Amino acid sequence: MQYFFILGRNPELSLAELNAVLPLGWKPITVSRAVLIAECDVLQANVLMHRLGGVIKMGEIILQPRESVAPAALSKVAPFIFNEIIRAAPKDKKIFFGLSAYALSEKTRLPSLHQVRELGLDIKRLLQEQQYKARFVTAKDATLSSVIVKKEKLLNQGAEVVLLYSDNDIIIGRTVAVQEFEEASVRDFGRPVREMSVGMLPIQLAKIMVNLARAPLSATLLDPFCGFGTVLAEARLMGYQNLIGSDVEQDMVNATHKNLAWLQGHARRFSVSRESENRFIRLLTAPVEELSKHLSPHSVDVIVTEPYLGPTREIQNSKFKIQNLVELYIKAFREFAKILKSGGWVVFIFPVFRHGRAQIKTSDAVLPKIKNLGFTPIQLLPQQFSSSYFLRPTYSITYSRPNQRVLREIFVLQLGPKD
Repeated sequence: MQYFFILGRNPELSLAELNAVLPLGWKPITVSRAVLIAECDVLQANVLMHRLGGVIKMGEIILQPRESVAPAALSKVAPFIFNEIIRAAPKDKKIFFGLSAYALSEKTRLPSLHQVRELGLDIKRLLQEQQYKARFVTAKDATLSSVIVKKEKLLNQGAEVVLLYSDNDIIIGRTVAVQEFEEASVRDFGRPVREMSVGMLPIQLAKIMVNLARAPLSATLLDPFCGFGTVLAEARLMGYQNLIGSDVEQDMVNATHKNLAWLQGHARRFSVSRESENRFIRLLTAPVEELSKHLSPHSVDVIVTEPYLGPTREIQNSKFKIQNLVELYIKAFREFAKILKSGGWVVFIFPVFRHGRAQIKTSDAVLPKIKNLGFTPIQLLPQQFSSSYFLRPTYSITYSRPNQRVLREIFVLQLGPKD
């Protein structure tokens, strides 16, 4: 079956996550900065979207015209979309529908907002001619946000139809699930302990990192810089039960405990398993350099963490601070090598500091040292993506927001035999 996935604002990271999560045997059909079309076994869309952090929408491909449909000839697809809408809509209720247009290549010219709205009005007229009450949902541009799709009832009382444009024709899909924006917002802003001034890992990025670890739900997952417990909370929601968190600061361990207890108290809202209780979570206060004093040798399957990232404002005259970070990370990986099982994976963020036009990557100083400990970077994007115009084989992906001074460089590393 063919599905489409609308990618987040960091498409490389979204694709790396999908590559880690989609079932074996999946095959990319088309990929652009906005969309992945893939062929794979039947998916449980709501379950998958509950897990994913880097995908905005997903849906099913419902029409690939046998004859090429020029993007300018939008009216030709109105009857197909009309049939799909009445097939998906509940009987005897008002139908809500909307349209979104996405490009399948960098050079593709998308239709104007006026053209998309004209198509929507054509479809509405067809519905009214068949005695359906219909509302055509629009936005300020030619794509509907996941918020609009959910709040305007397009998933359960109509349809969002997605128009996927190439240079020569149009592929049509229907959205079946969107990103869980409301729940994520509550988990972020509603938890009892949060503090932006010390830097917080975004919830969606935490989900992506857990997914990049590719660990079975029975695995023991460790976050040795647990902070406010974001990684542990998102892993818990995915169904992981054997979790360990540690931090050098007792205040951070206390914050993690409070936030995880709050999450368990809202188990029904966030779909936390009643079997997933705090007895499966071990929290300890310890510097990362002393983890092996608290954890048994080779007892951890995967490590997923954002460490202390150092100065967040000015880095002038801070070479010494950056060197301190490098030394901290090397010490951390020495401990990881003692407690991680052979073949285990580490998902780790290295800070990248902007300094004028230059960038200072801490990974450049750390990777050669930890290679001697047996850690090897894993390629994040599969070879079948290499033909895409914007993707290249890579061992790291940088995550940032506009005007950030400190960027996050994400690596996945595997522990093998030491050199």
